[in-house]
Amino acid sequence: MGFIFWGLIAGCAYLAYLVFVDSNESPKSKNSSTSKIKDHGHHGERCFDVSTKGEDELLGILEKGLDPKEYYIFNNIIIPAQGGKTTEIDHLVISNHGIFVIENKDWAGYLFGSSHGKTWTQSLRGGKKNHYRNPLHQNYGHVKSLEKLLPFVDPKKFFSVAAFSRRGDFKTSMPPHVFYYDHIVPYIKNEKGRTISTQRVLMTIGQVSKVCQVPPANLREHVENIKNGQG
Repeated sequence: MGFIFWGLIAGCAYLAYLVFVDSNESPKSKNSSTSKIKDHGHHGERCFDVSTKGEDELLGILEKGLDPKEYYIFNNIIIPAQGGKTTEIDHLVISNHGIFVIENKDWAGYLFGSSHGKTWTQSLRGGKKNHYRNPLHQNYGHVKSLEKLLPFVDPKKFFSVAAFSRRGDFKTSMPPHVFYYDHIVPYIKNEKGRTISTQRVLMTIGQVSKVCQVPPANLREHVENIKNGQG
């Protein structure tokens, strides 16, 4: 109940903030792209400035393709995970139509992977091969951590997605819920219907905002883990 209470308080505070911003914006600023972000919340908000070129590219696609009145975008969210550790979500899209948890990969070369395989393979020129953890398995952990952070959201309302840039070329069939960057927006828009109440959407935005405002105590350690491919 504590999560629900504080999530509701945060959501209400956030809604009041939107009303305040809207009432104090000049007509000129309301027409600017930056005021859109303010008026409609965290459309493109980056919680912690640990980003890659690929993440910035996909963020631009999400911002351009999704109506900020319907979709709220957070990026680089560091949330609590099991064992007192933290984990980072690359992109989180919140809407009445669902919560989309996106793992971003900007892998070049030929790519090989399956839904159930533990590792995926990247093959580069010269015969070099790299093996990485299955991003769908990686994102499963993100979703489970979110379920604990947002206990008032039905687990069925979370959508796990892995997004790849066109620098990579899949030589195996792309598994379900794996898309190239330019296919992400159509996928999100295809999930239609009012599946999450506006109250719970606001509670979710409030709870995520609260996490963004308080960097984890071990942020430096987490950043090092990201650099080493462990985050």
